[in-house]
Amino acid sequence: MKSSGKLISIIIPTYNRSGSILKAIKSVIDQTSDSWELIIVDDGSDDDTYEVIKTFLDHPKVQYSFQENKGVSSARNYGASKAIGEFLMFLDSDDYIFPGLISEIQDLYLNEYDLICWEVLKTINGVQSLWKIQQLDIMYKNLKLNLLAGSVAYRKSIFYAVGGYDEYIKFGENYELGLRICSIEKLRIGLIEKPLSGYLLDSNLRTSDSARNKLFSYFHQYRKHLDKYNSHPSQHSQLLYMIGYNFEKINKRRSALVLYTKSWQTYPLKIKALLRIIYLKILV
Repeated sequence: MKSSGKLISIIIPTYNRSGSILKAIKSVIDQTSDSWELIIVDDGSDDDTYEVIKTFLDHPKVQYSFQENKGVSSARNYGASKAIGEFLMFLDSDDYIFPGLISEIQDLYLNEYDLICWEVLKTINGVQSLWKIQQLDIMYKNLKLNLLAGSVAYRKSIFYAVGGYDEYIKFGENYELGLRICSIEKLRIGLIEKPLSGYLLDSNLRTSDSARNKLFSYFHQYRKHLDKYNSHPSQHSQLLYMIGYNFEKINKRRSALVLYTKSWQTYPLKIKALLRIIYLKILV
């Protein structure tokens, strides 16, 4: 087993994931390199999650903490506060990493990078696809990287320089963190262009992407980064559109109409917003 290199702290937040966390934990323990530590933060589970976790607590590289339910961002921040590694990686408790991930990271000259990201094998409702490293939009300075949990390792000093996860955000917290990290000048990014982790999603079991969670998170992000959005009309329009869309999903059609109108006025080429305005004016 490869044992040289900088320590990578892997943080798994979990809440009522007794049926899936075993795969996540085993994927860390089965790494071909031992340059890792695993920090599991139970965010107030009231199912059998601890019964699954406790079988691994005699492992010298595994530590466990329990907190009252405060949300995934709080659990990640708490795990980061316990980490001794130079790099932090956040893995959701229903996802997994490939056996060679830590070795692949260690093969890079880590002193040269602030973050490292890789491709992800996504399985959504049983359908697989490859999430490649992408060039993001101007809000992220058009940088090429991945920001999904489990697809990126951050230098710990960079994570803390931007304040860690925003604990008010219940949806899209990884990309909001990325928005702040990408604002750092001369950010050094290492790319591993092959799949090294797996993302599993059953949309019937997921609660974080409810329309109400999205609305709360979008509004918070909008207020927090308003100056940045005002500088980029297309992205500003898209966020307003998404707020309107989620109002429409919970049958708040008048509110949706207001947001769609703002979206179109902000960026008149946003034809989708105009079409929703026409449709809702017929109904409202």
